[in-house]
Amino acid sequence: MIKYKRKINNIQSFMGLNLNKISQNDVVDIFEALVKIPSPPLKEDNVAKWILDFCKLNRINATLDNYKNVKIKL
Repeated sequence: MIKYKRKINNIQSFMGLNLNKISQNDVVDIFEALVKIPSPPLKEDNVAKWILDFCKLNRINATLDNYKNVKIKL
């Protein structure tokens, strides 16, 4: 059972995560934030933008290709 709960007000809530030591709670919080974004088939632009913003905040190299897929280079 998860006892910790991050206050997710916006994407800034995830700024500065240590991705080398990411916790289960962090993963759950990220997942919850993503599934709250409306994303009907072929209209996932807001999810892609959220992921790009998340990557930018955490200094992760990410780009959007011509098909609107997010590509992350680790």
